[in-house]
Amino acid sequence: MINDTPTPMTTISTSVPNPLPFGRAFVSEYDMMCNDCDTVWDAHAMVVSDANLTDDDILKVEYVGTEANCWPTIKVTFKDLYRARAYTAAYLGIDIADGWDVHVDDEVMEYLAPGQFV
Repeated sequence: MINDTPTPMTTISTSVPNPLPFGRAFVSEYDMMCNDCDTVWDAHAMVVSDANLTDDDILKVEYVGTEANCWPTIKVTFKDLYRARAYTAAYLGIDIADGWDVHVDDEVMEYLAPGQFV
């Protein structure tokens, strides 16, 4: 007897773990100049908005203190390095609407160099 009933296909995962840490959380510090904002948190919110990030993209924000330049400093924990790059570009005032080129990447990654994966 032949069974004409279709059987469901079995899906086999062929994904390979990414050896690069880009999917891990990333922490970086920022001196927040608050010229157009009332508080450091308003300045942070403005950068988040300019970077087109959502609440899910940022895991934690901590106030570190005031640096020697008298600017308040915050430590931001991002979901991953990609979100950190977008935030940093907005923080540095780089308009990436025209595209992300090697010069933008160099400037952003130079700023992120002291940061760390967690």
